[in-house]
Amino acid sequence: MFDQIVTDEAHRRSGLATVVMQSLDKLAEKAGATERLLVATEAGRALYERLGWTVLAPWSTAVLFD
Repeated sequence: MFDQIVTDEAHRRSGLATVVMQSLDKLAEKAGATERLLVATEAGRALYERLGWTVLAPWSTAVLFD
């Protein structure tokens, strides 16, 4: 499982995120994963769609504070 991967502002728009996501996908495939789930920000959506990901449903989270 990979969580909260972020590209630093100074390195955005250089292809780094594409390389990282393709590498992680290859690792998942080698591990035998047949399905992938990606929860992403709206800002990352264009990148993921270019990489072949499809939006299945919007995602939201909630936190209950005592």
